[in-house]
Amino acid sequence: MMFGYGDSWPLWQLVLMESGMIIFSGLVIWTVYSLFFGTTRANGGGQRIEGPRQILDQRLAKGEINPEQYRQARELIDHDGHKKTSIGFGT
Repeated sequence: MMFGYGDSWPLWQLVLMESGMIIFSGLVIWTVYSLFFGTTRANGGGQRIEGPRQILDQRLAKGEINPEQYRQARELIDHDGHKKTSIGFGT
């Protein structure tokens, strides 16, 4: 027995074919989108990259370090930052 015998296709075949094409097209669009935006994101997933000062502030707020350790680390960060920015091209 042939399923498509007659003038037109049965409704279930048309619905199945159209839904398959919609799913396939969606997968192609999703793949292209994820390849394009996955390779252009530098920080992996849209999470904000924090600097050393922000991490240090969070550790102090959580109580992981005491204020003296915070001051020492802050001085170290500031000293390294000034040292890197003060070096010129010709020197």
